[in-house]
Amino acid sequence: MLSLLLESNNKDKGVNLELKISDSKLIEAYYSAIELKLSHEFISMLEEELRKRNLTEQLESRVMQK
Repeated sequence: MLSLLLESNNKDKGVNLELKISDSKLIEAYYSAIELKLSHEFISMLEEELRKRNLTEQLESRVMQK
């Protein structure tokens, strides 16, 4: 099973979660989360991190390869 190390950084308002995983593991986690029908909040968190790392094009190309 894929495991993620999440480090929380307290900010003035809310909590910022920083994913400490490689780009390829982040993409794998995203597709696994969708396949396993995990919570929308968790998938949204992964999507936000994918956007921060500019990995959305890689997602689109992977979908087109299937």
